Amino acid sequence: MFEKIFLKSKLFVAILVSITAVMITVFGIYLEQKFLMILPLYVSLGVMILNSQAMRIGALIGGLNSVLYAVVFFILGLYASAISALVLSFPFQIATFIIWSRRKDGATTKFRSLGARISIFVYSAIAIAYVPLLFLNLNAGGSFAYLDTAVSLLGFAVTVLTVFAFIEYTYLSLLQTVLTLILYSVMLKTEPTQATYLVYTAYSLICILRGTLNVHKIYHAQRAATEQTAVTK
Repeated sequence: MFEKIFLKSKLFVAILVSITAVMITVFGIYLEQKFLMILPLYVSLGVMILNSQAMRIGALIGGLNSVLYAVVFFILGLYASAISALVLSFPFQIATFIIWSRRKDGATTKFRSLGARISIFVYSAIAIAYVPLLFLNLNAGGSFAYLDTAVSLLGFAVTVLTVFAFIEYTYLSLLQTVLTLILYSVMLKTEPTQATYLVYTAYSLICILRGTLNVHKIYHAQRAATEQTAVTK
């Protein structure tokens, strides 16, 4: 029942998107936000649905949308996030679409796993890189530097792992979204306009959870098919 409703129900998705879009619009009007500030969010509603189904086209649209996010982040003073969106997210998402298309499997791609040892190395590298990046963000006068740096660094790791279709990107993506939710919650005290981004992030968390379950389901199905082919041969 859970899988049928949460992963496969078109009605669930339609309701989720509709409620989120209405809430973003209501908060945007109430807080008198410029349309440019919330435009990336509307695009992302569709992108997240595509990503939750591990569809290649989501990376292409998401990459183009990163340019809009960069503009918004610069306006908000989230310099690490802005640079990450423009210099990393944009080209890497386009690369994801290209590479996934070369290793396509229906509307998605062929997934793989880093394995335990390499995963530990990757997680350790992220932790070590956090300190110098935080120092740079603090010196640049960035807002909410501690969370901003963590979100941006995890975003980079997620982006790289996604390009090469390593399923571990789903775990880091969940962590990044939780931290982003905390970031926007904290920002509400001084930036009430972040209510729209807070709503979208809550929506993203649901979509990323769906994506995590779908990606792992696809990965195990692909492994089973590969093993079956090997046995047949």
